Amino acid sequence: MSAMHPLIRVQVVLTVTLLPTMASAATVTGTVAWSEPRAFGPVAPAQDPEVCGAHGPLLPREVRVDAAGGVEGALVFVEGTDGAPPPTEAQVRLSHCRFEPRLLALVVGSTVRFRSQDPILHNVTLEGPDGVVLHSATLVTAGQVTPAWCLTAPGHYRVRSRAGHRWMNAHLWVYAGGAVTVSGQGGHFRLDGVARGPRQVEAWHPDLGLTEALVRVETGTAAVGLRF
Repeated sequence: MSAMHPLIRVQVVLTVTLLPTMASAATVTGTVAWSEPRAFGPVAPAQDPEVCGAHGPLLPREVRVDAAGGVEGALVFVEGTDGAPPPTEAQVRLSHCRFEPRLLALVVGSTVRFRSQDPILHNVTLEGPDGVVLHSATLVTAGQVTPAWCLTAPGHYRVRSRAGHRWMNAHLWVYAGGAVTVSGQGGHFRLDGVARGPRQVEAWHPDLGLTEALVRVETGTAAVGLRF
């Protein structure tokens, strides 16, 4: 995963626990937290406001954080696993001029479709890890779906709207090995099948940047805190 400059302070607390039934693999659990939570300002949709603004303000930067600072929707990655799960078929919704979910972690060879739930024109553009546009599709009515686009190389794919909704963006992290997940409610996450030894754990969020920590996976439990 390519390094990115952190935009805002983030704190990651990781706990490494050895699975009792696997002699050479462990489960990494932890919590992604934001050390200095604050609100981002909304934008007023100039394009299609009757649809885009129907369910509250639009946030070009959006961090789902609970009262304890736990961040939902952060990508967490660690190398050092045996292989990867099989490819999957994913679907992203366009709802009230937002991509939902906004962040996905997928194995190389997976496919993704985009389904519009809005009665307005959308254009979905998928950019590869090198920034080159790989696919583009126009959706003009609710219920329309793009073709299945195959993700053939690892890296960070960006999804944008080219129909005047400049705040719309989504991110696909595609990997060939290692363990990857997206943090859930409260910032909690779990990574299975991690081999023993020193492991670099990375957490990335579209609006908070990248943070990482070196964790030594051994028998028993270890904990490490990392702060930008």
